[in-house]
Amino acid sequence: MASFEIDYEEDLIPRIRDLIDGYDKDSILKEYLQNADDSGATELIVTFDKQQYPKLNYTDFEVANSNALLLQNNSQFKEKDFNSIVKISAQGKTKEADSTGRFGQGFSSSFSISDHPSFVSNSRAYWFDVQRTAVSKERKKSIQGWNYTNSQEIKEWLATFNVVIDKDFKGTIFRLPLRNEITSKESQISNEIFVFSDFLKWIDEWKNNVDNLLFLRHVHRLILQEINEDGKKIIHLDIKTKNKDELEKYNNIIQKEFDCNPIEICEKWESYDNELPLFIYKHNFEIQYFDRNETQYSNEKKKFAVINGLIRGNNNLLIKQAKKVLNICPNPRKVLPWIGVAVELDDENQFIKNESKFFTFLPLPIKSNYPVHIHGWFDLNPKRTEITSSGSGDDKETLVHWNELLLEEGVSKAWALLIDYLKIEQNNHYDFWAKETEFTLNDKLVKGFYKHISELKCFYTAFKEKKEWLSPKEIDLHYFKDEKNEILLNAFEKHFSIILPKPQKCIIDNFENIGIELTEITSDYIRNYLNKESNTIEFPVSIDEIHISMLSKKEWFLKILKYCADDGEDYSLLNELPLELTLNRSIYKIGSDTLFDTNPNLALFQDMKYLFLDTELVDSIKKYDNLPDSWLQPTLKNQLSLLYEYWKHLTLSKEWIKEVVDLIVNSNVKEYDEAEDEIKKLQIVYQENDEYRRLQSDIKIYSPYIPRNEDIENNLVYLEEIGMNIVHRDYIEIYEPLLKYDGLITELTSETLIQHLLLLNSFEFFKQKETREYLIDIFTENISWFENLSSYEKSTLNSMPFIETVTDNIYNKNTDTKLFLPTNFTPPKHIKSLEGEYEIVSVEVNSNLYELYRKMGFTEQNIDSYIKEIIIPFLKNSDDAYDKKETLKWLAIEWIKIKEAIEDNTFTSLKNANIIPSFLNIENLYKASELYIPTIKLPNILNDNKYKPICFEDDKTQEDWVVFLKDLGASSLILGQHIEDRIKQIIEENSKNDAITLLNYIANNFEIFEQMNILDTLAKYAWYPVEEVNDLLKPKFDYSELKRADELILDDDLKIAGGYYHILDRSVRLGKKDENNNISEREMATKLGIITNIPNESFFESFRELIKLSPINGQVVNYTKEIYKYIGRRFKDGIIDFNIEEKTILINNQWIAPKYVYQIEIHLTDIYSWSSLIGDDKESNLAKGLIQLGVQEKPTFDFLIELLKRLPQEQNLNANQLKDAKALLIEIQKEDENLIYDQLPILTGDNQLSLSSKLYINDLPAYKKATDKNQNLEFCQNQFEKLAKRLGVKSLSGNYTSRIFDYEESESSHEIINILKNDSFKEAVLRLLYHEKKIKEDEINESIIHEVLPSNLTFVSKLVIEYSIENNFLFKSDETTYEDEGKLYILEQNNEDDMIEIIAKYICDTKNLSRDVFGWIERILRNKMNREEIHNFLNNKKVIDLPQEFDIDDEVPLFLTPNTKQFNEEIVYDTSIRQEENHERLNMESKGEIAPPIKPKTTSENVGTNNNEKKNRGSSTYPYLNKSSSNINKRIISSNDRKPVYIGKEKEVDEEQSKGEKESAKEIGDRGEDYILAHKETLLLSKDNDFQKAQVNNKGFDIYEKDTNGQIIRYIEVKTLTGQWGQGGVGITEHQLEFAQKEKDKWWLFVVENINTDNTKVYQFKNPILEANRFMFDNSWKQLAYQSNSVENREPKINDMYEIEIEGIMTKCVVTTVKQRGVFFQVDLILENEKVINKKKFDKSWRKIDG
Repeated sequence: MASFEIDYEEDLIPRIRDLIDGYDKDSILKEYLQNADDSGATELIVTFDKQQYPKLNYTDFEVANSNALLLQNNSQFKEKDFNSIVKISAQGKTKEADSTGRFGQGFSSSFSISDHPSFVSNSRAYWFDVQRTAVSKERKKSIQGWNYTNSQEIKEWLATFNVVIDKDFKGTIFRLPLRNEITSKESQISNEIFVFSDFLKWIDEWKNNVDNLLFLRHVHRLILQEINEDGKKIIHLDIKTKNKDELEKYNNIIQKEFDCNPIEICEKWESYDNELPLFIYKHNFEIQYFDRNETQYSNEKKKFAVINGLIRGNNNLLIKQAKKVLNICPNPRKVLPWIGVAVELDDENQFIKNESKFFTFLPLPIKSNYPVHIHGWFDLNPKRTEITSSGSGDDKETLVHWNELLLEEGVSKAWALLIDYLKIEQNNHYDFWAKETEFTLNDKLVKGFYKHISELKCFYTAFKEKKEWLSPKEIDLHYFKDEKNEILLNAFEKHFSIILPKPQKCIIDNFENIGIELTEITSDYIRNYLNKESNTIEFPVSIDEIHISMLSKKEWFLKILKYCADDGEDYSLLNELPLELTLNRSIYKIGSDTLFDTNPNLALFQDMKYLFLDTELVDSIKKYDNLPDSWLQPTLKNQLSLLYEYWKHLTLSKEWIKEVVDLIVNSNVKEYDEAEDEIKKLQIVYQENDEYRRLQSDIKIYSPYIPRNEDIENNLVYLEEIGMNIVHRDYIEIYEPLLKYDGLITELTSETLIQHLLLLNSFEFFKQKETREYLIDIFTENISWFENLSSYEKSTLNSMPFIETVTDNIYNKNTDTKLFLPTNFTPPKHIKSLEGEYEIVSVEVNSNLYELYRKMGFTEQNIDSYIKEIIIPFLKNSDDAYDKKETLKWLAIEWIKIKEAIEDNTFTSLKNANIIPSFLNIENLYKASELYIPTIKLPNILNDNKYKPICFEDDKTQEDWVVFLKDLGASSLILGQHIEDRIKQIIEENSKNDAITLLNYIANNFEIFEQMNILDTLAKYAWYPVEEVNDLLKPKFDYSELKRADELILDDDLKIAGGYYHILDRSVRLGKKDENNNISEREMATKLGIITNIPNESFFESFRELIKLSPINGQVVNYTKEIYKYIGRRFKDGIIDFNIEEKTILINNQWIAPKYVYQIEIHLTDIYSWSSLIGDDKESNLAKGLIQLGVQEKPTFDFLIELLKRLPQEQNLNANQLKDAKALLIEIQKEDENLIYDQLPILTGDNQLSLSSKLYINDLPAYKKATDKNQNLEFCQNQFEKLAKRLGVKSLSGNYTSRIFDYEESESSHEIINILKNDSFKEAVLRLLYHEKKIKEDEINESIIHEVLPSNLTFVSKLVIEYSIENNFLFKSDETTYEDEGKLYILEQNNEDDMIEIIAKYICDTKNLSRDVFGWIERILRNKMNREEIHNFLNNKKVIDLPQEFDIDDEVPLFLTPNTKQFNEEIVYDTSIRQEENHERLNMESKGEIAPPIKPKTTSENVGTNNNEKKNRGSSTYPYLNKSSSNINKRIISSNDRKPVYIGKEKEVDEEQSKGEKESAKEIGDRGEDYILAHKETLLLSKDNDFQKAQVNNKGFDIYEKDTNGQIIRYIEVKTLTGQWGQGGVGITEHQLEFAQKEKDKWWLFVVENINTDNTKVYQFKNPILEANRFMFDNSWKQLAYQSNSVENREPKINDMYEIEIEGIMTKCVVTTVKQRGVFFQVDLILENEKVINKKKFDKSWRKIDG
């Protein structure tokens, strides 16, 4: 046996840990499958060996004596494989086209479960013992190998491989002794273990995922088996390819292409045009599975359709791009255009939809939502977990483009070909097409798929009788969504190639995206098609002859009719379409009137079938709402209209006329009413004169009459004589049913006869006695018609000469002869001398004719009637003025006698008769009561002589005349009627000026008119003059010059009610004040009926009209204020018709609801203050009016909460919403008393509102910067932390815990540590400090060395800190340093030069040493100089020697002792104090006279510590090294977590300090302040605020922050550090301390660290002075020590003054009372703020103040 050793060519354990970091134990099997496939193996057998091998105990092979995983394949290692496996990253595979690997990491995955992987192959055995704990323990190399032929040394070990390992063994077996719980704890590689349950999990996983083997090139069988403790083999899973030979044939053809390296292969392919091998086949699997529950074997078969092979791409795109990828260097990639697609099939070769995967030969752990498995030689990340899809740089873009092209040109084409190969007609056909999914390169894949499949016959179509597969590029294809409707589908197939089944919307859209349109058959599409096709057809056409096939069958026709009507929803869409099928089987275009009748009345339409829709068509329609307008319902109206339209085609027979009459008579009332106009158009009334007349009873047009039965034989001649049309006697029976309807046909009656007579112009027929008597007999049968006659008709009746007198004369009523009805009265003799003569009518008393005469106005003759019928008519009607005056004179002279003789009603007739002539015009007659006595005086507006009677010249006659007039009612006072008539005249003439004059006259004589009780009458008339509308307010009603009083208001009320009422014309002057009367304008207006007390409803409506106006109009503002004053005056009881939601407040040129207006300023969007309306007068009526409308003093707290809750939550806010949210939260945060809510919305860091219960306070900047962190946490904004805390929101800084999550201590030795310990190096550092004038001679001591050099260092290669909150993971952070129980960890650098640079920079930064010194220290460390070399080197650099010689022994420390305590403090530069003070502090601190504080309080930039985890306390501070001493930390931090403060006393300023150092300090301080100003956006409390620098040498602060109102909201003191903020801390001056105590929360401290680096940070503190509760005094206070009386003997006295601490603040106080309580004293105190504290125990440690 020959053994040999090999070592890995890389640094082992860290590299292996890094490699397996991305592997889990479930991925190992895939890696071994990949390696087996690369090697050409056809099978892989995986064995879990449970056997024990005791013979290996106590040997170097002992770790292999128990559970192991064996992985065996049937290929052997070649020499190149042996060379490659000892290299962790075997990039050599990139040059092998027949292998998949690129990174050489497959075998390395073994280490994830085994520390000792081994294998045997081709007569060699290898054992990898990288930790050197087994076979390499006593050897130099980590890999041991043997040629195992005749080997006795490894015989027992080889037996563990469970096969005979000899020269005839032809395979390869990997054996992985499995890490267990014990060995995992000792492993330096991994703690991962692999147990049998993990193996069973593999079995179950691969049983259900046999498709994982689909795209391997060689492996066709996978066996997973167990060898139990007894050595029995149990095969759990056996997966094999049934048609292995077929698949190997295909794979061999493909593999033949790979006869050289990948680049050469691509160049070969480019050199010829032959198609590359691409195969479509079915992959058949057989699976044998051991059912562990049933303890028996079961068998299963699976079948997959697969396309697999190589594709060139269009114009060799894939080959060209592959070459670009293969030429990437120095990190080579391996890709070739090998693609595949697969889908599982059932026994009937139908698709089975399963979870799909991405493959690169083996499945990738990448989520796929595609319906098929996708294989491609993708470029992947090193862990094979992502397909490269993004990145910058030429190489990355090349790789991304490769993957894009592989999908678009390769995979997509293969997918399309596979679909074409498996053409099926089932509905799930499309389920396996490419669709949109969540995959970054999806658009490329989908675009390519549809581009390629469009060139294939991918759609199964039907056209006419033919069904075939077609390409969408060959012909226009259609799809029909309602394809289950076979009738429609069959009809449409006659015209279109229809895709079956219909494609999904995404498929249609994707075809459209590549410019191919699939036409959807819709109702609109069919309508357009029918419209177009029908343009060449002459209609009507028989359904049997129409060449539009889809309409040639009635079944199709009816379905298409419904479909085109949007499935029967809207038949009005069918207008002008050839979808009208009539009873005679003819098709028309819809548009001409056709009856929609289920029971056609063909008799009525004389068998015109083309006027009726087919009854099946009618029956098929269920909704009549939206029928075409031309489809008429068989209503009476529609049938008659259609008859009228086709009248010329009708034959008018007696039978048909009866059919029409029956139709009318059988209709209901509603139908009749609708059809009445059409009925009356029917010309179907047959007359005696053989003419047809319209069926309309209109006497005015001489419509025909139906005569009485008794008139038919003998009397029709009289009717014809007077011009009547008579219905034919043979048709009377047909028309008689129509008599029940008014207006159709006329029946001869008294009334209808009179109506006919009234139409005639000539009445000559009355001269014929027989005719006259016949007509009188008829129209006097019933004389009730007389009451219905109009005045005109009565006048016409009066003109008819049918009145016969006893003298046989014939008169009409209008004759001049006085006709009287016969009585016993004989008129006086003088009647004839007055008028002439009269006659007596010949008529029987008590007859209807006598009564008619009485109704016509004939009277009986008597004394009273003489006056009434002769005298009064004469006076009224005579044109003889002289006779009339003489008659009146006679009446006046005879009046006393006449008055005694006549009856009262005659007297009343005289009084009421218009018989008195006007003085103005004797022809104008009036009642006496309508006229004045002649002597009355009237104003001009009333001075009209028409109201004065005539006069007589004879005084006696005039006196009689006056008596006569007074008896008849003539007036000596102003006539109310005159006023009323004058008003009517004004109204009639629309005389506004007269109205103004009359109204002013009434106003001037108001008391008179008031006494006349006429004011109410005046108010009834619309005569009041109206002011023209020239105001912005428009009344509710239209303008007219005259209106009623109750429609008007006074001008003063215009602003209050001008939006409802018009105003009285301003020319009218109301109101009167004289010695007798005093009446105001408003009082007079009220009595005149003008509205002076505005009704509330009118006022409200007017106000609302004003609200409608543009609020930017200045007048609107003025009016609005008056309204508010009016409301303030009037509505004092709170009753007002406006609610708080109604927009009634005019502010800022807009109307606002009162709930958004307040008496104080509220800075919220759409919230306003009333100040712009009321000014400073809050007690004015205007202010009271606003309050009445709902304006409150300020929003209620609940309203603020409501506004906050109204804002959108958990979504982005716009600018105003964000501003409001902040303002509301600020106000709510101020509230102390009313915050009773357990949760409220609070602004988060991304300016969204979320409930406080979901939030944390993010005061931990390290969390913000972490990459591995809990991203699900939400944080409130910093400015609302106070509110958040009150709502119970937890802060990160106050609630987090930390621990070391992971670290790896460096195994390397670092000479740097030894060099730093050498006193020769320490001396060199002191010398350089002295040379740079950083220390003086008397300052050369051990503390300086401790300040600049690190100690207690532990170098680590990895340092991960984990932070948690509430037991939940918070974040992990790779830290550079961490302190744990005083031990400081520092992250190791890769290069020692880098470490040296870090240490040198650390030393120089500590004391701000120059760049030259940095280089010198770096040289000393890098060259590892000894004392002599250092001395010579520094001499050459002309470095000043130390002032004294030291005896240096590098083995003995120069200064340090075991008890030495070290600390360091960073120099702080502060430009807010005098530079002398800065340098004084620099000198003192460099001498160690001021001790440093412990770690600072956690701030917005540093991670604090938590006492709950004291064992793991640490922080990331200095980027390279943390130089603090953990001993000081442990000693100072007290158990009750008090906040300590170090106190130092400053010395006098060293006047000899160099000018350069002062300037440097000032420069650094200025730089820190400038940094603050430059980054103010992230530091301001509000983005609207601003920073401003304080004046030079300001002693209390450096910068102040102002808000938008110019108010200072905080003072900021800036402390600047050149390096990190270390244990030394920062200090403040006495002035700054006093200022901080005075300003309290307004004083802030900013600490700026690393100002000279790119890692500058700012820490903000809200007055940390107030947080200090413990003070630590260093030895510099010794200089202030003084001797005093014993504290023990001190007693307080009244008026003593002391300085004491109250609530953390030092304050002065005076003792006012002292009482002794045993050995103690109780005192009362008055503080300097005048606050009194009683009964306080006196503390002898109080500092007494003299004076």
